[in-house]
Amino acid sequence: MTAYLIYLITLIAIWVIIALGFQISVGGAGILNIAYISFVGIGAYTFALSSAIFDVPIWLSFLVALISPLPIALLFSYLTARVRGDYLVAFSLWLL
Repeated sequence: MTAYLIYLITLIAIWVIIALGFQISVGGAGILNIAYISFVGIGAYTFALSSAIFDVPIWLSFLVALISPLPIALLFSYLTARVRGDYLVAFSLWLL
């Protein structure tokens, strides 16, 4: 029962963090960026690979997962610097 509660609280925390990031993007800046989810996925996939397959310590896997979406995010921000509105949504769908 305790393991299930820890699992459930962890999942809730992950989804709350994702929702807060999306709220900052849409609510604060007014920009609908669907590619945000792909950056979360890249980080999660990197964390899973580095900790499970390559047997890297958890704290180092966490740091690698934080840094791994950065090159793609920088490329995406460079390409969408002048795009606004519906075109940004269409372009961010391309990244998915």
